[in-house]
Amino acid sequence: MKKRISRWMAILLAASLLMTGCKSSGQNVQGSSAESSSTKSSNTENSSAESSADDSKSSDPAEGQESEIRVAVCGEKAGASGFTDEGIAGADWAREELGITVDYIECKDTADYETNGRFLSESGEYDLIIFINSQIADIVSLFCDDYPEQKYSIVDCKLEGKDNVRSVGAINGEQHFLTGVLCGLITTGKYQDDFPLTNDSNVLCYAGGTDSPTSREGAAGFMAGAKYVNPDAEILYTIVGGYNDPATAKEISLLGIDKGADICTGNCGSGVKGILEACKEKGAYYIATSLSDNDPNQSLCCSIKKTDVLVFNEVKAVVDGSWSAGYNEFGIADGVCDISFEDSLYAEGIPEEVKAVIDQVRQDCKDGKITMPADVSDVDAWAAENQYQW
Repeated sequence: MKKRISRWMAILLAASLLMTGCKSSGQNVQGSSAESSSTKSSNTENSSAESSADDSKSSDPAEGQESEIRVAVCGEKAGASGFTDEGIAGADWAREELGITVDYIECKDTADYETNGRFLSESGEYDLIIFINSQIADIVSLFCDDYPEQKYSIVDCKLEGKDNVRSVGAINGEQHFLTGVLCGLITTGKYQDDFPLTNDSNVLCYAGGTDSPTSREGAAGFMAGAKYVNPDAEILYTIVGGYNDPATAKEISLLGIDKGADICTGNCGSGVKGILEACKEKGAYYIATSLSDNDPNQSLCCSIKKTDVLVFNEVKAVVDGSWSAGYNEFGIADGVCDISFEDSLYAEGIPEEVKAVIDQVRQDCKDGKITMPADVSDVDAWAAENQYQW
């Protein structure tokens, strides 16, 4: 599969107009900054005990020795979203800890993913090509069969039935479930001394990116979490219509707050910036879905999906020979999905009574005692059968 590097460089120069932002080996992954490195450190520190990435040290190359493994990572421009930044951080983590060569390629639009995917595959230089994008399955399907010897991994997207494609993702509902539990507990106004921005309206606001199965599953997890501990909670659920529309997300949140919502969140990409603006203007709690989008002066917590762990583990699987095609998803039990208070108003902790409930629910999830609904249409029926036992 490997070709001579000189030929690769010739191809690279000839196609330079088709690619953007590819770093040479030995350098940091493009877009990795102090912020993204911080994200990597905080996320991986919290997850190392539960993630398979914890075993990575046994496969580290000797100091000063670089692995022959080469990996290309394709995603949006650094800073486009917390999800992207965490994926970049995971690639940089793999480069540093596993001693591999990683090239990061920025994709400006959907067409770039196919152009760059074909170009990288044609080079024959990469042991693995990773795509960080939640809506890329159809694009990868266009060319993966043309390069049957090339391994592809897709992070946060599902593609099955391809012998050379492995797709991984978080269980979307589980990313938001524990956050929903917290919100359901405090939106009653019972804990106003500790959470002064709450009221007794018992209303929450959630902005979904698109009306897709992935987005609806995430919303269902949040709703189910809230209703698990507070069956009377009202969740105002509205679709933004995309993942790069802060203005609409802000409008949705402002309307929600006007209707009594004291906490606003969602899964709408860079739209969370609009949610944050609304919460600042109206004095409500804000919840992001990536630590890099947290605001220490407004964030209640964060619904985390450890994309850096997912990317790192894909690279590690190639290094240790365990990579195989198919689809795998990970959740609370795997240490990939959780609630975090890092860089939030409650970084120093939350009331013990509230923490105890969250800890118990987390453990019940790990023990397989809770199975969450997969769609918002199933939440009410699910909540009628599933309630926290006080």
